Amino acid sequence: MKRGLLFGICGLVLFGVATIAQAQALKIGYVFMDEIRQRGQPYQEASQRLQQIATQRQQEATTRQSDIQRLQDQLERQKNLMTEQTRTQRETQIRQKMSEYEQWAGQAQQDLAQQQAQIIQPIDQRVMEVIQRIAREQNYDLVLDGSAIAYMKNHEQADLTDTIVQALNQAPTTTPTSTPTPAGPPAPAGSAAPRRAPAR
Repeated sequence: MKRGLLFGICGLVLFGVATIAQAQALKIGYVFMDEIRQRGQPYQEASQRLQQIATQRQQEATTRQSDIQRLQDQLERQKNLMTEQTRTQRETQIRQKMSEYEQWAGQAQQDLAQQQAQIIQPIDQRVMEVIQRIAREQNYDLVLDGSAIAYMKNHEQADLTDTIVQALNQAPTTTPTSTPTPAGPPAPAGSAAPRRAPAR
């Protein structure tokens, strides 16, 4: 019984050593996706297009808001000269305008999110294809997201970010060129996190 247990333990130890040796032989690289999105030309072009769309929709929102404000100011100036029925009609009109604006703004936000996905997702897919191609060409077994790595030995040599950006910028642009469906005022865009190399 003890002899069988001993052989079992030895087998597990040898298996563990072999697994560690195999893991040590892996060639691992990493990329910073935030930096790729900042420096990649397709992303920059997409950002400009989205900004143009957002500006147009913001102008439309401003026009709608100004219309409501004009009606409110007009009512405030003339309410003492109006009959109760006329004043009630004007107030109802303003409430209806405000309700219509809220519905338009909510739908506009959804449309903008859909437009952003339609423009950005194909670029993300191209980046993944570039990463896979570079990994095959340079014999990498694994490519990780650099922002999730706490420690990596010789991390500078494993950083493929610059290589991916260069390859992406040299590739022909295939992003959609048609004008998306009108959308509404965009949500504030958060700034991308600065590049952070894994600790040595």
